[in-house]
Amino acid sequence: MVRYNVSENDCRTNSMGDKSTLLFYNNVVYCPNKKLDIDVPANTTMENNIFVGTTDSKLPTGSGINWLWNVFQGVPRPTGNGIVGDPQFTDPGNGGTTIHSVDGYRLKAGSPALGNGGVLADNGGRDYWANPVSATAKPNRGAYNGPGL
Repeated sequence: MVRYNVSENDCRTNSMGDKSTLLFYNNVVYCPNKKLDIDVPANTTMENNIFVGTTDSKLPTGSGINWLWNVFQGVPRPTGNGIVGDPQFTDPGNGGTTIHSVDGYRLKAGSPALGNGGVLADNGGRDYWANPVSATAKPNRGAYNGPGL
């Protein structure tokens, strides 16, 4: 399980390890100037994430890979679902080395990613910034579940 992470300019994700199944949800992968290179197990669910990359990015597909409730900016959608467009981060691209240096990945009030993600069981109860995540109400897409700023 990989959840509530912010990945800035770390465009390569390899989650093969020794597990045959992966649940990857409510993450931000931000690489506006580089191709995304993502490798996941054959049985993977990618849900409520935000992917920002270049048009030559190719996200994994296959019969066991499910793409649900994601946002794609600059990155071709791997399936017909998900939002294509600007997720409207408050100040992306300015992350550093501390936990709050990525506050720019919170969402603006007009974001298309607010309050319309898929509800997940056992979601951890808190987002990256310790905002509550309901077990019954639709969450935001991405790592931020607070109100639009």
